[in-house]
Amino acid sequence: MVASGGRTAPNLSDAEVADRVRESFRRYRPLANYGTRSIRVEVADGVVTLSGNVPDEAFRLMAVDGAAAAEGVHEVRDRLVSDSQLMTDVAAGLRHHRELQPSRVRVTAYLGVVVLEGEVETAELARLAEAVAAKLPGVVAVENRLRATVEGRLAFAVADPLLLVVVGPPGSGKSTLARHIAGELGLDWVSAGALLREDARADREIAILVAAGELVPDAEVRRVVGRRLQDTGPGCVLDGYPRTAPQALHLLGFCWERSWRIRRVFRLNIPEELALERVLARGRDDDRPEVAEARLKIHRGRTEPAIELLAASGAEFGEVDNSRPLEEVERLLEPTLRRFARLNLTSRFGRSSPGGYTTF
Repeated sequence: MVASGGRTAPNLSDAEVADRVRESFRRYRPLANYGTRSIRVEVADGVVTLSGNVPDEAFRLMAVDGAAAAEGVHEVRDRLVSDSQLMTDVAAGLRHHRELQPSRVRVTAYLGVVVLEGEVETAELARLAEAVAAKLPGVVAVENRLRATVEGRLAFAVADPLLLVVVGPPGSGKSTLARHIAGELGLDWVSAGALLREDARADREIAILVAAGELVPDAEVRRVVGRRLQDTGPGCVLDGYPRTAPQALHLLGFCWERSWRIRRVFRLNIPEELALERVLARGRDDDRPEVAEARLKIHRGRTEPAIELLAASGAEFGEVDNSRPLEEVERLLEPTLRRFARLNLTSRFGRSSPGGYTTF
């Protein structure tokens, strides 16, 4: 869709025209209330291109009208995709596959994230439905909540929780950042260190290892963390786990058995001298110089290989320079968190989808 522009303003730069377009959006109450972060505005010589996802056709038309009315806009090119149209397109795409016809699948969408719910006969059909939806233009991600049945009985659910991992050397700020991510996305914070320190109160052997900065045996760590992972709700942020290659392999196997996948690994980088400074400033009983040095040595020799295994597993991987001020790191991570927030509507960024659902 192409719309003609509004008032002329010969001295405005492309960036200034883009600002005028966003200001114009605010004059439309539904746009102002719902937010327009999912709308990308690109300007070239007064030609505005709108792309991204919006809830429905009414929002799309308001966005186009708002852009056309902005100062300095000569033409508006509409590349927006509405969730209502996306639901229709996904349902139509699924109908082209004869093997999916007997199934009833509910299709919903939230700013380009398509959610598939219902029951199908086999896991292969559930994955086929996900592949069909993922290929359609305008689909940002697919959350597959289809449940496969065998002989009329529920076999398993394809859906997996939103599982994120934060790793890095001691003093890199893992817990601070992991708690921030968990809070922003409405997920559980699962800290291996915190769980082990809690167990250490009742287990003298674990207490001695923790106090000395040594690794707790893999079997014990797997037991403690695995018990916590059994009830993750919509998902969790794993903080400081895995710490060894066997733990990494166990985590990947744990996920594979449940058809889960690790969505992203946040690897925190920080100079060792700053890490030591931060560790000693925490004031915990076990934060002594010799213990901190021992933990850094363990990280280099045993945790780095675990991190490489996670990277090789196919999980999305991101490096984070956590030597920056916390506020700056949080600001730089916000686009990534907003993307994951679309998969979890209980997050701070999430809202209930204004659309309905489509069945086929």
